[in-house]
Amino acid sequence: MAGSGAGLNYAIKILLKAAAASSAVYDSAILHGPLLWEAAFFSKTSFQILAQAGTTDPLSGWSVACYGTHDYRAYIMNQDPVVDPVACPAGFTLPDTSWVEIALPQSETTPTWTNPIVAFGVTAFSPEPWVAVRVVATAASATGDIAITCTRIP
Repeated sequence: MAGSGAGLNYAIKILLKAAAASSAVYDSAILHGPLLWEAAFFSKTSFQILAQAGTTDPLSGWSVACYGTHDYRAYIMNQDPVVDPVACPAGFTLPDTSWVEIALPQSETTPTWTNPIVAFGVTAFSPEPWVAVRVVATAASATGDIAITCTRIP
């Protein structure tokens, strides 16, 4: 979903849904490719874990790592790979080396944001102009089904 209007531009998306498991890894890049490339270069990005139906606080056993990339191919491969067939040949997948775990700014006294996210009611925030984003959710004796959302604004 994206919107625009009198001074309001944003992009918001559920990046990944994950089911509780004793041991599992869910990677949005493998399942969906680079995400929110339509908001490339937006300068504010935040991530949050949401509860799916039937999941209540406290959350346990989940760790969600948030990644970004400045690799322009994440944008090209989602627009029209034919534009640059050398950079994005048929079947191209963005390599793991293109992704960086997002470093989060901290407040002056205590950390305000965490990456990875491990609980409800917290967020990961980055002021970096990423081309695209990715999340990796790891379950270790996890309880509750989760969804990871991301909001980007200029």
